[in-house]
Amino acid sequence: MKRNKRNIFSGEGWSRALLWAALPLWFGSCIDEDLSKCGADFAIEYCMELSTSLRMSIDEQLTSPAEQELATALKENLSHILTDKARFMDLSFFDAKDGRLAKHLEMRPDANSLAITVYLDKGNYDNMALAATGEPEGIRITDGNNYKTIALQQEEADTIDAHSTAFYRGYTSMSVSHVSGNFYVPLYMQNAVPVLVVDPGNSPAQVVEAYTRGMSSGMRCADSVFVVGKPAVIRTRRTEAAGLIALHSVCFPSADQAEPLTRINDTYDEEEGSLWQMDLYTRMPDGEYVKNVLYIKNPLLAGEVQIIKVKLNENGEVTTENPEVGVSVELDWEPGNDFDVEM
Repeated sequence: MKRNKRNIFSGEGWSRALLWAALPLWFGSCIDEDLSKCGADFAIEYCMELSTSLRMSIDEQLTSPAEQELATALKENLSHILTDKARFMDLSFFDAKDGRLAKHLEMRPDANSLAITVYLDKGNYDNMALAATGEPEGIRITDGNNYKTIALQQEEADTIDAHSTAFYRGYTSMSVSHVSGNFYVPLYMQNAVPVLVVDPGNSPAQVVEAYTRGMSSGMRCADSVFVVGKPAVIRTRRTEAAGLIALHSVCFPSADQAEPLTRINDTYDEEEGSLWQMDLYTRMPDGEYVKNVLYIKNPLLAGEVQIIKVKLNENGEVTTENPEVGVSVELDWEPGNDFDVEM
């Protein structure tokens, strides 16, 4: 059976919306004299709620003079994520009885708030609001015709780019009578930002690339539950300042609990209890590669920036003082052993 998929970011069908402008949308009319059977106009205000911990986490975790310089550059490079202005909003109103889509709006507010007026027939509704802060790629809404099935799904591939924008979700239930009413819907960020900060010191090794693994691949919008479909390796972006290197992704959160290990005769203590991983590749002057795998035990939550600090030694290996991070090292690693690493 063909699945219904809706790409809210294709640019097709978007209507320009003005901040705080009332947009009366007359999807139906009431011709009965008995007004109890009529719907009503409802004022709805949507507001993006950017977590203050995003910028604070960067400033609080990067405190030395060199780290502060890196923090400034990192926040600049993540400015498209660390913003509360929505460029796109997808608003769906579902019949609470059977979950079927009753009304659907697509808008471009380019602001952190949007106020609209919507006419709805009498009844009970589930209102789902999804928003993006930029021009995203590789993320789509699937099964959007029913409240129980609507979901966000990232690209399904072995190796993917980090999310290019922050995604927000908001929800409210609405009971509509013939009397007008007002609703306020806050939207909260659904991505997370893992950051690996490397201090190369005097190491002759070159930091080549890093990847993030073990993250969710999508979200069920109705209950805001993150799911893992096809596991993906996520590329990082690079920021350098004051001799430090930050390798960062934007992705869905990690799982909230570790799954039992299934590997036989090849289980590392560093891996036990880890929820997600980062792979760091370095290259020695003689051309040999070193693969460092970091196993992180702390969950990476939606709306969170988590910074992992490591130091690079003379052999191309990294060490960390973080007790929640284990490290395993593979010397003389050859590209192509695990997946397509871009060297």
